Amino acid sequence: MAALSKIEVDVQAVIGGRAMRLADVLRLRRGALLALDSPGPGRVALQVGGRRVGVGALEAAEGAALRVRMAGRQQ
Repeated sequence: MAALSKIEVDVQAVIGGRAMRLADVLRLRRGALLALDSPGPGRVALQVGGRRVGVGALEAAEGAALRVRMAGRQQ
């Protein structure tokens, strides 16, 4: 198990998403608004390998960077 804990994985913070038909995607123009399904206002889903592992809240960090404060783990 100790060897597994050393493996690096990509963690993604996902604001939200939605399924769209390709025709609708091709019609998108500058200024278009998309309604997204999300874990809640100011929240992001934390994903590893495309699988949701938790939920976090976006926070401002030094400079223009963002960080995510872990709010809960996905069971």
